[in-house]
Amino acid sequence: MTEENRIPDDIVDRWTAGETGVQPPGTAETNAGVLGVDVEMVKVNPAQDEAFVKLSAEASRMVQYAEAFKIAGVSDVSMATQDLSLIANLTKALEELRRVYTVPLNEHLGNINTAFKAISEPIKEANRLLREKIKAFNQEQERLQAAAEAAQRLRDEAQSIEADLTRKTGQTFEPMAPAPIVDAAPVEKAYTGVGSMGMRRVPHWAVEDESLIPREYFQLDVQKLNKVVKAGLKDIPGIRIWEEKDPVITTRKDV
Repeated sequence: MTEENRIPDDIVDRWTAGETGVQPPGTAETNAGVLGVDVEMVKVNPAQDEAFVKLSAEASRMVQYAEAFKIAGVSDVSMATQDLSLIANLTKALEELRRVYTVPLNEHLGNINTAFKAISEPIKEANRLLREKIKAFNQEQERLQAAAEAAQRLRDEAQSIEADLTRKTGQTFEPMAPAPIVDAAPVEKAYTGVGSMGMRRVPHWAVEDESLIPREYFQLDVQKLNKVVKAGLKDIPGIRIWEEKDPVITTRKDV
């Protein structure tokens, strides 16, 4: 191993001993004191929130009422419109409350993921590079082995032809030079104090001719279909497009 290939000894020693520098989970106050991290209070249990409990009760009553509701005339449509407007307001209130919980968490989660990604991406790249270099080395060893075996086969065939001619004609030939010894062998297993490596065959695939791929391996792009149909596209081969009148509710701003 060359010096440029060596990971610093202090890191190897810590990894070998299982010392990763990660503190065990504890309370926020404990971790803040030990690790010096920022701590912030955020809401995480809406089930104990009075506003959430109220919206939950209203939602349960609303669905029960909707299940029992019957429309037999114009006045019933008006009552249903009123209820749909209330449902729209209830939906808006629920979404606003949900965002009270999720926006701070998502912001913190995004910042946390960004910080960790800055470390994980180089680690992933190092992992990829070393794996690819092992594969490339083994592939070259296999190529050298195959070339040596092919050369030996040609040499054996030539010797067989010469021996046959000698038997038939008495002609003699200069002895062939010995085949060069090729010291090439893929590394199938490796062991170290930190871990071990073993090679295994893993299937891979690549598209060669998309027109020959069976339909079962294709997935319909539903989002794209919804977009183009809503935009007004009227004709798509193999797709039936039609229109239905759906209720559109506009709530009053002063309610």
